[in-house]
Amino acid sequence: MSSRLGLYLWAVGRYPEAADLNQRTLALHREISPEETEETLTLQTNMVTDHRARGDFIAGTRLSEEVFVKSKRLFGEDDPEALHAAFQHGLSLRLLGRYREAAALDEETLRRRTEVLGPDHLLTFSTNASLILDWREAGEYVRARVEQERFTANFKARFGDDSPDAAIVTFYLAVARRKHGEHSSALDLSSTAFDQLSFLYGDNHPTTIASALG
Repeated sequence: MSSRLGLYLWAVGRYPEAADLNQRTLALHREISPEETEETLTLQTNMVTDHRARGDFIAGTRLSEEVFVKSKRLFGEDDPEALHAAFQHGLSLRLLGRYREAAALDEETLRRRTEVLGPDHLLTFSTNASLILDWREAGEYVRARVEQERFTANFKARFGDDSPDAAIVTFYLAVARRKHGEHSSALDLSSTAFDQLSFLYGDNHPTTIASALG
């Protein structure tokens, strides 16, 4: 329960309170038993997001790696909890600028999630999207653009053109095309994504604003 409350506090922007609650709750668990459990690992994952919210990506990456290693040992590499920890560590690596390490981990996580959850599961799509971002940030614009085209087609075939996430996927495709030098088609897609996001969230939502600037 406390781990979910910490996530709620983080989601509404109350970062110091979330961090304090997660740290105090983890300490209480440690007093009861030093053994790692799913709850203690969830609390530590929450603390990773606390570090990110403060801009401390080094501490976040260090902790996400610890959680990743512990999750594999406790649950096994193919367990959903371990795969979530792998996904979170990949995100940490990318935020720290270690793009190729992030890509290598995300490729492995994508393979495992595809095998465990199937290619059409939302978490599999999320991992694929993360991998594309790794490639793009690493400067592999051709590879990112080609994969983003394939990803967008598959995502919309699975979830539909009118789903809220489809508009975000359209925006990411616009970014991939722009990075690849296809400015005209990128502008058209950005305009489409902006109109969809504006309708869904309003003009002042951060996602809508990002699509306008993208």
